[in-house]
Amino acid sequence: MSEGHRIARQIATPVVEALVALLAPHCDWIAPGGSYRREKPDIGDVEVVAIAKPTLLAHMDELVRDAVIAKKVYVNKTGKSSYRWGEKYRAFVFTHGGATIKFDLFLCDIGNRGNQFELRTGPADKNEWMMGIFHRFHAPFAVKDGYLWAKGSNVQKLHIPNEHAYFDLLGIPYIEPKDRTLERYQTLIKWGHKWGDVSRFIHAPTPKPVNTDKSKNNPYDWDEWLETRKSAVKTPKKGTPSKSQWEWTKPFLCDDGMVWVHTGYGKWGKFPMDSHEAKTQLDYFRRLPRSRESFAHTLSCKLPVWAREEKMIRIAQGAIAILRGVA
Repeated sequence: MSEGHRIARQIATPVVEALVALLAPHCDWIAPGGSYRREKPDIGDVEVVAIAKPTLLAHMDELVRDAVIAKKVYVNKTGKSSYRWGEKYRAFVFTHGGATIKFDLFLCDIGNRGNQFELRTGPADKNEWMMGIFHRFHAPFAVKDGYLWAKGSNVQKLHIPNEHAYFDLLGIPYIEPKDRTLERYQTLIKWGHKWGDVSRFIHAPTPKPVNTDKSKNNPYDWDEWLETRKSAVKTPKKGTPSKSQWEWTKPFLCDDGMVWVHTGYGKWGKFPMDSHEAKTQLDYFRRLPRSRESFAHTLSCKLPVWAREEKMIRIAQGAIAILRGVA
């Protein structure tokens, strides 16, 4: 599933965490997959699966515009270049801390999150083998447009909200990501295999918030994923002095004492420290330090651009004033 240059996992981890933190405010759920999730010692491209909020795609367009991320360029045999920048899949490059990784973002919904997350975790040879096995071993479902559909006279879309549901449908026990290999699946699915009961997955249950999924080993909740990476602020134990909380620093803190606050949809504004907007942002950054680091990276990229734009405006205004004086 990954191609090209590979880097050590310990170098890739801060990059992956920063990218997930950058996109998380615009997602109902997001998690990395691929060889990174399988805990391989070296990482190539990183697959990320997410359930998007309405603002995600516009947010990513702004990140490209501000040079925080860059669209991955693909060149065919004739030398023609193109991008993969659609509504369900986007390929891009992100640099953080001196390391650059190519990311593949796959968007899903609560109805196909389970099979999509399992698919994008890989490995690739297992995925290819499974597609053939569905046909050869007469699976009672088919794959189409990223969803699973029950076969028969009454074709219906299956509801696979998490990986445990998908493994139940496959008729095999849940396999930890680090243990997922072609050989492991081949030992569990053989000729005469008994698939799961598709009728259990035809009718979706009453809709619930995405982040209510607390299944073990399934980091469907963003805050829980941060906890697994030991990135969230922890409550100090009784009897131990609490660490000082994070306060405003650059690039958020301005020379005039004001602070930059992200107001949504890629927009920023300067506010007094005692304003409601600044206090709300400060509380958010204290709770989610990885997100704070990501926003700091974004703001650091934006500030030089704004400075250049402001300088050009001053030059233009000066030129206009001179012309008017001459006239």
